[in-house]
Amino acid sequence: MFKMNVFFVAVILGYTVFGIHAFISEDLEPLTDAIIKAINDLETTWKAGGNFNGHNFNEIKNLISNVTDNEAFETKTFNGKKLPENFDARLEWPNCTSIGKIYKQDSCTPSWIYASVGQIADRICIRTGVKIDVEKTIVNYFQLDPIEPKTYIDKMHALLDGPITIYLDVYSDFFSYKSGIYKRTSSKKMGTHAIKIIGWGVENGVKYWLISNSWGTQWGDKGFFKIRRGEGEFGVDIRSVAVSISSGKMPSSYDRYQLFYQ
Repeated sequence: MFKMNVFFVAVILGYTVFGIHAFISEDLEPLTDAIIKAINDLETTWKAGGNFNGHNFNEIKNLISNVTDNEAFETKTFNGKKLPENFDARLEWPNCTSIGKIYKQDSCTPSWIYASVGQIADRICIRTGVKIDVEKTIVNYFQLDPIEPKTYIDKMHALLDGPITIYLDVYSDFFSYKSGIYKRTSSKKMGTHAIKIIGWGVENGVKYWLISNSWGTQWGDKGFFKIRRGEGEFGVDIRSVAVSISSGKMPSSYDRYQLFYQ
């Protein structure tokens, strides 16, 4: 009983409130029962739970990176189209199954392959109707024009043409996401991670982005997650990329070792 009371006090004292934003203790290690309990005790907009089949953080830490892509792209402001309250690219283009496909990233494969190349495959399917599994031939057969949506409203407009790629600052709580709308409860940054935005919506009055991750279908909500929609939710100085498919022809054959499956 004494040990349980000490643990309870440690959890209560383990976070600090800044305005309405609560943070768990930086001493809590990712993927532990203690961090899951501390997150859920905050009763925020999402629930934490077990992921990665019980593996500890040291066994999965290579899934994230400490390096982001600093290449500059043209920034773009979108105008004109009226945006719906909810949007899901999987429903908008149901024949393009790559949009909703969840890949299982291994420790030797960077996340940008799944997020960025996935976006290219999605947009080629949207534009041409062809399901493509080709990593190597994409750049050989198509003129790709990457642009950076300037604001989160611009990201929404860009999504009307297909999924977009963005980096996410990953904190110690994110690994334990299971459901709901993720809002950071940790101040302990672990690295960065490339993900694919496929839609947006509103749930219980909270606006969110709908995200496809690359950690397998056992992680999170069957491989997907939601994150609060607004400026700065993905991190500081985080950049997004939307690819415009402006011209090209389809290859006549595919390499079975390439990433996507027809």
